[in-house]
Amino acid sequence: MDDEMSESLCDDTKLWMNKIPKSLHSPYRMSTSDNDQKFLEVEKNSALTYHKLLKNRMFRLNSIRSSIEIDQKIQEFSSQFCQDFSAQSPKVKDKSEGPIMNADGIYLATYRVVHLNVKLRKENHYNLEEEDQYPSISEKEFIDSILESGILIYLSSTWLSEVYQIVVGKDLFEGCQIGTPIVNLCSGNII
Repeated sequence: MDDEMSESLCDDTKLWMNKIPKSLHSPYRMSTSDNDQKFLEVEKNSALTYHKLLKNRMFRLNSIRSSIEIDQKIQEFSSQFCQDFSAQSPKVKDKSEGPIMNADGIYLATYRVVHLNVKLRKENHYNLEEEDQYPSISEKEFIDSILESGILIYLSSTWLSEVYQIVVGKDLFEGCQIGTPIVNLCSGNII
């Protein structure tokens, strides 16, 4: 039966199925396979790249005075990030080196990330000692707000967890004052 199913699947689907870990990442799980470890490393590196590229764009986004233009720039960023770094990208030579994602997922995640970052700044989170930092939005709430949004999202909870941890530890707006348009656009009651 498995051989019949395996023969009927296209190569991309087989690659995708082999890439997905056999179980979800859990901090309580002691042993992981080499495939799971590779998957976790790819997700972590992708999340770091995402945060770095988004941080590089924040100064430009922050200086825009039009909410419509900010939204357009976030759409462009999301699309470009997927084109450059997802497993489906022709730019990624080894398909196992890119996470599975879509631009809609990156777009929504970007809004949630900026919202989380703005909220943490308002709470003075980044100026507190690490042991005193207690984000008002939990990792689970952050992930659920994206994965349970009702939008078709191709992002793993592992990737979103990594992004959350990075944002909680590093201010996207470090060294600059947050502009009113981006605060209004990204700080509504979205989480």
